[in-house]
Amino acid sequence: MIHGNLSKILLLTFFTTSLWGCGQKKQAPPVRQMLAPETPGLSGRQNEKNSYELLILNDPLKPFSAEEVFEELPPGVQVPAGFVFVPGKKYEAEYDKKQAAGPANIRGYFVSEREISVGEYAAFVEATGYVTEPERFGGSFVTAAGGQEPLFREGTSWLYPQGKKNGAGNSEQPAVHLTWNDALAYCRWAGGRLPSLQEWRHGIRTEAWPSGQLRLWCADWQLPPGTDQQRFVPDGGSQKIVPKPNGDTAAALPETSCDSTGFWLVLDVE
Repeated sequence: MIHGNLSKILLLTFFTTSLWGCGQKKQAPPVRQMLAPETPGLSGRQNEKNSYELLILNDPLKPFSAEEVFEELPPGVQVPAGFVFVPGKKYEAEYDKKQAAGPANIRGYFVSEREISVGEYAAFVEATGYVTEPERFGGSFVTAAGGQEPLFREGTSWLYPQGKKNGAGNSEQPAVHLTWNDALAYCRWAGGRLPSLQEWRHGIRTEAWPSGQLRLWCADWQLPPGTDQQRFVPDGGSQKIVPKPNGDTAAALPETSCDSTGFWLVLDVE
């Protein structure tokens, strides 16, 4: 584990440079090891503060192509409270050449009606004692005016989006200042997962995805040009794709966080 002010300065420089895929990546921190889960739905280990530290590099997804696409809900299956159903679809041509080759089917799924809120994340923290990465690091990044690089602000977190001096955030507001790892930890606790890039694009295309104002964490890694998705192995410098509200995408390290990125919870139709 990295300690000391010098290490913090180096990490800040690294995070700022790679924060939304806008610059050249510098040397990445060591690849973290995946440990066996000790709590149902949560991969990690219990630390001395009785909280859970997520140590994970990837999240398994349902097969991208499936025979049962669920264009309609199966008989007897109800939409869970607080979610909407995104019908599946069979696509005859390539749907996303960057991430998938060949004919693709999008399996129907449930997605939360909105970004996960501060209040919902608070319930997860209260139940598990989880401590987010920005809280352990001492702060997060906030959007700068004029399109400049995001600025690191000490004390910012999902609970204090503007810093502790400005008090706790509104419980109904989207939870931000969360890394990909923090978002995944919540999803596993809630019995769901993060959406794939294809699922999000399908939801936007069919206008079934609820409207949102923030960037969002998704499950997919940003693949280097010419990389076969099936053979890709992430390392400490690999980045996650971050879809934007306007339909574009960016990329960010799983350890980064900002006030402009939230996340949604997806449940599979069984």
